[in-house]
Amino acid sequence: MDAQKLHLLALMFLSLFYLAKSFVPANSFLLNCGSNANASLYDSVFIADSAKPSSVSLTDKNPYPDSPILYRAALVFTSESSYEFSIKQNERGDSLGFRAHNKVLKEFLLRIDGEAFEIIFSPLGDFGFAFVSAIEVFSPPKDFIIDDGARLINGNGIESYKNLTSPVLETVHRVNVGGLKLTPFNDSLWRTWIPDDGFLVLESAAKKASTSHVPNYQNGGAAREIAPDNVYITAREMNRDNSMLNGIFNVTWDFPVGSLGAPYLVRLHLCDIVSPALNQLYFNVYINDFSAYTDLDLSLLTVHVL
Repeated sequence: MDAQKLHLLALMFLSLFYLAKSFVPANSFLLNCGSNANASLYDSVFIADSAKPSSVSLTDKNPYPDSPILYRAALVFTSESSYEFSIKQNERGDSLGFRAHNKVLKEFLLRIDGEAFEIIFSPLGDFGFAFVSAIEVFSPPKDFIIDDGARLINGNGIESYKNLTSPVLETVHRVNVGGLKLTPFNDSLWRTWIPDDGFLVLESAAKKASTSHVPNYQNGGAAREIAPDNVYITAREMNRDNSMLNGIFNVTWDFPVGSLGAPYLVRLHLCDIVSPALNQLYFNVYINDFSAYTDLDLSLLTVHVL
């Protein structure tokens, strides 16, 4: 990847830990914008929201048969309009998703310290407009983003990075390495994970690995709400069986980003499903050719449990 694409990058990775209780968000608001009827999706009900000041409700009269119900209507705003949500006190952050009629998804994670949270839609220019088909606002699980433990990777080396919950985070890529596409049906937080095939620089350098065993969650790492089981039962490993490759090579992914010079957070989900025994797998991690981890041993991070 061109080193100019990422000027500043915070890196954190997660091994596994067990979360006993199913996740129930303290705050949850689901709106079916532009429709006069509630919509059920993934065992959740999106409440009808068909009337807002300076807005027009539009409905697709002839939707495609497989078109999700949330994308069959939309609210169109011709001037500034807003939504305000009452937030329970003592909540540290809320995950906010926008779903537009053309299936563009805007997803943000931000910290809410007050008792109210407002989303403002503001059209650009005299003839501009804004629109939205659905809104999701909900509190993420505790420690969904951890303030400490990340590393800042840049040309100056590696530095400790804290206060990850302070900035507003927008999802750019959510990738299931070595596995298939995962839809909101497979994820308790309704996320979509796309396969990594299109991001591999040299696909022959890696081979897919998988297991049928349920992940062995460990204290101090990820939970099922951080990523579903299906993320952790697949992986990629270096393809040393490929005789066309030299003995020393890397497995590299290249991710396009939108803003040059902006900071990016990369979160690595690691579950060792390929080692035959403990303390036999060591590898290095590089970000834009900068060293992030050297001789990383997952056995030490998972309390010597495979």
